[in-house]
Amino acid sequence: MAYATIKRGSSGEGFFALSQENPPFYISPKQLEAWHLEEGAQLDEEQYLRIKALHDASSCMEQAVKYLAVREHTAKELRQKLTQKQYSPAVIAATLKALQENGAQSDERYADIMVRSRQRRNPEGKVLLLERLAAKGVSSQLARRVVDEAFAEHGEQYVRTAWDMARRQSPDRQKCLMRMQRKGFSYGEIRWMLESRDD
Repeated sequence: MAYATIKRGSSGEGFFALSQENPPFYISPKQLEAWHLEEGAQLDEEQYLRIKALHDASSCMEQAVKYLAVREHTAKELRQKLTQKQYSPAVIAATLKALQENGAQSDERYADIMVRSRQRRNPEGKVLLLERLAAKGVSSQLARRVVDEAFAEHGEQYVRTAWDMARRQSPDRQKCLMRMQRKGFSYGEIRWMLESRDD
């Protein structure tokens, strides 16, 4: 007796692998051809597991690409989202490896975009940016390099903009200093600001 059978879907579009022991899964016409299957094919357990592994890998990749099409994700974020979709750790790991190898997923690109985007809207100090990147799963070494590069290029602008925003919220210098500290700016950066401004 066959372990599973390939049957056409009720809508007539696509096919399903039906097994008494496992939930059915969808097979597109392209997949059916690529996997050398046909309607009515009967699969033994080994064939079924091979086709199921191909299906899971294809489905996981498709889901990951959908997430990346919306915005950049770190590997950690993608792993969490794909785990919630109940893909196996092995399938997720293979998917992430493939995406990283073809450049579709990059923690470095994510970090660069996140830092520059946040700094345009509401500048923060290095400490806070590094904490944010760590929470997203970016390695400390990579996060430090990206943040240092951004500050080397625009650091003075970040500090000045943050100070101006703090002054607009309150003319009280002590409150401005506390706000700058909460925003992750170092004592050295704050001292430089105080020495360079007379307001």
